[in-house]
Amino acid sequence: MDAAQPAGEVAAAEAGGPGQCPGPCPSSGYHSVTVTQKTEIAHCAWCGRAFARSGSQGRRARYCRRSHRQRAFEARCLAARMGLASGEALVDADALCRLRDGLYVLESALDDVEVDLRGRPGPEDYRRAFQHLYAAAAPLRDACVEPAAVLTPPAAEAG
Repeated sequence: MDAAQPAGEVAAAEAGGPGQCPGPCPSSGYHSVTVTQKTEIAHCAWCGRAFARSGSQGRRARYCRRSHRQRAFEARCLAARMGLASGEALVDADALCRLRDGLYVLESALDDVEVDLRGRPGPEDYRRAFQHLYAAAAPLRDACVEPAAVLTPPAAEAG
């Protein structure tokens, strides 16, 4: 092994492999090895947001951050103490009401746009319709109703 050669490249240099010379490359003395990790997109079991789940060893991550794992644990404990059935959740009534209000505004905007775009709409009509829908949908972008207590079904806990 060459003292200047990084240890991670030793196995590749000694092994050769398809398309590689058995020893160091004549031009530089090093072998180039590219290592890629498979990254999978998962959704947090607590907040539902997407996160990159990488690595293949150990248990697969279910949460985007440790604080969400802790919140889920606390919510499961509270759900068990309250006697919630599997799949039931306890949420804040005000947060749920705000979400329902936002969905109603979006539904009304969709109805408005359907009426506005009947007939032969022009480019300006489509622009106004998009702006109206965007204004109704934008407040829902970060809407999140986090459960105070939840007892997940056994099949969902295994994932």
